[in-house]
Amino acid sequence: EPHGLRHLEGTLKNRLNDAPAGSYTKRLFDDEQLLHDKLAEEVQELSEAENKQHAAEELAGVLYFAMVKAAKMG
Repeated sequence: EPHGLRHLEGTLKNRLNDAPAGSYTKRLFDDEQLLHDKLAEEVQELSEAENKQHAAEELAGVLYFAMVKAAKMG
């Protein structure tokens, strides 16, 4: 059973092809501008993080949106 980023990668691949109704990830796949804006927002917030906890939270967002972009591109 995959864990961590491998698990996320598998979930994203599944969502790309068979997302449940209302899936935010599917919305990101379908709306290039939304995905761009969210990725840029998370990178900006990471660059402005003032403590370890905040940096970790923003990095998680950056990784998620970057992996959505990568999954979309194949």
